[in-house]
Parts: sequence; C-alpha cells; structure tokens
Amino acid sequence: MNKKKLVILYFITSFIWIYGSNYLIQQFVPSSIIPLVERSKEFFYVLVTGGFFYFFLNKKQELTVSREDQKRL
Repeated sequence: MNKKKLVILYFITSFIWIYGSNYLIQQFVPSSIIPLVERSKEFFYVLVTGGFFYFFLNKKQELTVSREDQKRL
C-alpha cells in the first residue's frame, strides 16, 4: 500500500474512532463519569497510534538495514 493510501486510511479510521466512540459514550456512559471516560479514550488512542507508528518505523529501519546488507553481499 502506498503512503497516500495509508494516510487516507489513517484519517478515515481516526474520524470513525473519534465520532463513533463519542456517540457511544454519550449513549451508554453515565453523565457523572463522561469526562473521565473521554480522557481515557484519548489516552488509549494516543498509545495505540503511537504503537503503530513505532512498529512501522522499526519495520522500515529493518528493511533499510536488510537492503544495505544485501548491497554489501
């Protein structure tokens, strides 16, 4: 998948996550704990997307090292 498609996919899934989770929180969570749940949701989202970016950066670095090793051989 090329970079442009990945970025578009990231934006689409991000908007779905944000609006979908906000809707579910408003529908099913008691109003007294909504701020706590919303902050937790945001923290969770940052951790998950950070994990994905870390994974992809590591894979890219491994691929670069592998290509350099291949060139040396």
